[in-house]
Amino acid sequence: LFTGTVGPNRKLVVWYETRQGERAFAKIALSETAAANLQRETATLRQMARRAVPTLVTPKVRGATERLLVQDDVIG
Repeated sequence: LFTGTVGPNRKLVVWYETRQGERAFAKIALSETAAANLQRETATLRQMARRAVPTLVTPKVRGATERLLVQDDVIG
């Protein structure tokens, strides 16, 4: 658990392992500004997934809401 740096962009970040042994991050926005940033990050990750570049590893979006982004851990 990382509780974020204090400020308008603050997000909680939780790393966890699923029951299937997959690793993921959950990011939870704690302000309106952080929520907007998280929505942009989600859109960017989804766009990058559609433009797959073989030499670039990007996390897959597992789920998202207005204030939550769950993504794969690309290391491990």
